[in-house]
Amino acid sequence: MKEIRERKNKKFDLKVRVDEDINEKLLAYCEERGQTRAEVIRELLEEKFGSKQYEQVEKKVMYKDSGNNWSTVQIVLPISWVKELNMTSLLTTP
Repeated sequence: MKEIRERKNKKFDLKVRVDEDINEKLLAYCEERGQTRAEVIRELLEEKFGSKQYEQVEKKVMYKDSGNNWSTVQIVLPISWVKELNMTSLLTTP
């Protein structure tokens, strides 16, 4: 029986290539459970990443647009990138 899930806007498309063995296992699992491949893959991704929180840094950045006007955009970077690129000044709050 299918579980009723909260509907979320699914606007990101993923595409992966798998070998024949994995594909056969996936199709057999889907048939056994009465689920589509997409449903099974979403469940696996949710199991892997669902409760995991990644530290990130959010900062507003100013830039000049094509009309030479100043604009701002908010960027989100994983904290591991900030540390790896030695941009630790981003870690302090103004």
